[in-house]
Amino acid sequence: MTLVARARTLMSRSETARVSTASLTMVAVRMLGTAATFLYTILIARTMTPGDVGLVWTIWSATFVAGTLATLNIGAGAVREIVKARAENRDDVAAGFVVASRRTLLFATPPVVAGFLLIAWWRAPETLASHWGAYLFACLSIPMLGWVQTNGSQATALHQMLKSQVPRELVRPAVFLVAFAVIWLAGWQPTAGFAVALYLVAVVLSAILQFQLLRPAFAFMRNVRPDTGEWRDWAVSGLSLAPMLLLAEYLRNIIILFASLAVDAAAVGQIAIALSVVNFPNFGIVAVEIAFSAKLSQALLRGDRERVLHFLAVSNALKAAGAIPACLILAVFAEPILRIFGEHYADGAAVSAWLTLIPLSRAVFGNSTLVMQVKGLRGEIFWSSLATVALMGLGIVAGGRAGGPEAAAAAAALVFAALQLVRCLWCLRVTGIDTSLLGTFRYGLARMRARAKR
Repeated sequence: MTLVARARTLMSRSETARVSTASLTMVAVRMLGTAATFLYTILIARTMTPGDVGLVWTIWSATFVAGTLATLNIGAGAVREIVKARAENRDDVAAGFVVASRRTLLFATPPVVAGFLLIAWWRAPETLASHWGAYLFACLSIPMLGWVQTNGSQATALHQMLKSQVPRELVRPAVFLVAFAVIWLAGWQPTAGFAVALYLVAVVLSAILQFQLLRPAFAFMRNVRPDTGEWRDWAVSGLSLAPMLLLAEYLRNIIILFASLAVDAAAVGQIAIALSVVNFPNFGIVAVEIAFSAKLSQALLRGDRERVLHFLAVSNALKAAGAIPACLILAVFAEPILRIFGEHYADGAAVSAWLTLIPLSRAVFGNSTLVMQVKGLRGEIFWSSLATVALMGLGIVAGGRAGGPEAAAAAAALVFAALQLVRCLWCLRVTGIDTSLLGTFRYGLARMRARAKR
């Protein structure tokens, strides 16, 4: 047997190897998408005014949050509910969860869109009036974002995260990169309305491709009658986890929205560009957590502590190996990196340095949120997340008004890091599971001692 054949056999037989391979593939996909995003962000910053950059990112951020609200965040419970139902051979319940999620999006979208426009008018009626086209395109993108988010959550529970994430991670960057490369070469200065319209096109294409790729995964629904009897519990659970989702996946958007209440549009653009740079290590962390979430949830539901600690250790090692060196590089070389976007953004080097605390804290303290979620600690997750959002909002607004974008970024990063620490300690106290790098070190040391005794 050749070396390559032996490697393939090992990879097919080892569950850890398969999960690690999927994780590394997801990291590769996210890094490719991040690289394309980095390039088109440079083009946006170079072709649009700082004020329009800030306005566009504010609108995009608002649509992300609105898209989550339009789903009532039911999809956040997919890993728990679908995995559990299918493990118990209750495909009718799993199908009911999918159907309930889709119905929720259909009925919740109209009031969410109305609220989105009402808040935009209350905050800045003159901006809404002068950029009504951009807000119209944003409204149309809200249900599509909800659809992509819902399917993505269900795909993770069905072990199809790669098929779900490829459209989400690559379609939008590809569309924007091609479009803004042409714009840059033509020497045209695009408007905020154009950028939001292009975003709508990218979201629609992502939704279509994602749905086509995931159709086989939903084949189990064809021969069962969906049981949606638990939809109220699913909705309550989803809403209780909404603040957690905003912090886990849409933190960038939350920071931008709060910053827009404290600093002008040009400064918002500065923060948005800094967050784009910091997303390099953050995307890798999210990719690893997504890849391990289903297996980790199954181990937690079965009460298999050894497998839980094992999956946590492997995922922590992967996250730390990439995130810690990347954050150090970004903090040290922030100014020359940001200068690529323009001199206005190079002034935000301190902003970028502060924001590296976000991925660093995630890598150091681990995925305690998932452990608490599967263990049923919904109240603790809800209140800690809600308090964090509130404190972050107060800190960003107060800091931004008193010290500009640097103080706003510092407030956001410190509050988020404090949440990761508190949640890790609380998880250890209640469940006895240490999700941090320290816990990984202890687990590895215990394994080494056990092997030495054999």
